[in-house]
Amino acid sequence: MGNCKQCGKEGTIEFDGFYFCCKTCKKLYCRDKLESGTIEERYVVELYNGKFLNSNFKLSTKIRSTIMNFIWLKENKPKLCVNCSKDLFEAHLEKDTFYNPFKEERFCSYKCHGEFEKQKLSERVKENFPEYHQKSKMTKFEKYGDENYTNRNKARDTYIRQYGVEHHLQKNFKNYQDLNKEFWEENFIEDGYFNFQACSEYHNINIDSLYSKLKEFKIEYKRKSKTQYEIYQFIKEKYDGEVILDDRTQIAPLELDIYVPELSFAIEYDGLFFHSEGYSDYFPNIDKKYHLTKTELCEERDIHLFHIFSNEWLDDKKRDIWKSKILYKLKKIEAKLNARDGEIRYIPTSEAQRFLEENHLQGYAQCSDKLGLYIKGELVSVMTFGKSRFKKGEIELIRFASKKYTIVRGAFNKMLSFFKNTEEKIISYGNRRWTYKENVYKGYQKTYKYSNINNIETTTINYFYFKDERELFSRVKFQKHKLSSLLNNFNKDLSESENMFLNGYRKIYDCGNYKFFL
Repeated sequence: MGNCKQCGKEGTIEFDGFYFCCKTCKKLYCRDKLESGTIEERYVVELYNGKFLNSNFKLSTKIRSTIMNFIWLKENKPKLCVNCSKDLFEAHLEKDTFYNPFKEERFCSYKCHGEFEKQKLSERVKENFPEYHQKSKMTKFEKYGDENYTNRNKARDTYIRQYGVEHHLQKNFKNYQDLNKEFWEENFIEDGYFNFQACSEYHNINIDSLYSKLKEFKIEYKRKSKTQYEIYQFIKEKYDGEVILDDRTQIAPLELDIYVPELSFAIEYDGLFFHSEGYSDYFPNIDKKYHLTKTELCEERDIHLFHIFSNEWLDDKKRDIWKSKILYKLKKIEAKLNARDGEIRYIPTSEAQRFLEENHLQGYAQCSDKLGLYIKGELVSVMTFGKSRFKKGEIELIRFASKKYTIVRGAFNKMLSFFKNTEEKIISYGNRRWTYKENVYKGYQKTYKYSNINNIETTTINYFYFKDERELFSRVKFQKHKLSSLLNNFNKDLSESENMFLNGYRKIYDCGNYKFFL
């Protein structure tokens, strides 16, 4: 008998050398041990009863992943690493990490996985071409006294003489004479960052080869994702002012990927895998408010921050829309029209859908009323309305977009006034990943002086699921009651997120929305 280790009350349950007053305190103790990095079987067994993932113990995603994989390794085969025969359970305990439990072949490390794949390739050659393999060994032994002989220097000299390159894989390289450290440092490094895109195009060389050569040349450079640097280069080509990479002064200690100080404008490039959460040994899990926190810190300093998700930049249409938005912020849009020169009329769904898919990041959404602004016979702006998706008695302005790379002055005011009945309540949502609360509705407030325009609310953050970097799925599609028919492995005792994670999906959060009362 003794005092409860967790709460101090009288304890009657003995475990791990301590007393506990109830099972809940014992489980909380086990949770704390796991969270602190002490991954031991007795703590997992005490916590896991098939329902712990739905309890109120608030386990971190990493620990939940660890426990689920821990259980899989204890209950399923294989028990040994396919490559080195090391005990998988012990190997992973050493690192406090566990691989995805649904892989067919199990390895204790990425190194073993690579060695195994290489060995399998060698075995396939021996199996499919036994005579060739044996003859090759005999010839090498007769000529050089070593059945595994390779003369790399002779092969290199031959390729240089015949093709002007050191290796057959380099035959398609361009400007081979400039493939050296001095030329690269002089022409492809700017502000400490290596321009992968320019170097790749100059030499007709892939990114993997670039990394290999950078290591060979021992070139020091700051690491930046290729796409992030591409956005930076796009801005530098269009804008003459100062553009800062990796600014740590504005929202310290956090960083802004790209910052344009003269315009109080910043960009964050959010690669899906590195800005999300899920079960993975390689990709980190970030806090769900990470993106929102950066946005709020920027707003406090009157900085307009864009969050570009990587799937959007990989999509040709959406990348084009983002470029248009960036040029607008840089004040580099040349095509400018006046809404007063156009006429507004209701348009068919097909026309609205086609326009919004080309000019709005979120594309088309179901609506009842679709307005189009035409100038000289060309559709330049679209605004759509419908009953509020979230509250009865409200009309929602669902989409508004103007033609890419074009400023249509007064379009928002003119189209909203055309539709608006002063007795009706109209609301609209602006995605905080790119909407700055002072921008879109500022002109409307100034022109019509509606006092309730100041009533701006914020919504909770939203999230999406994905498996690869090209497509996001709405959380609505994967609500828990739908998962049994959508997933290969479904456990009713697990939450929606846990089931998704165990099936290879990851979850990424946005910044929520502004809710405007117009």
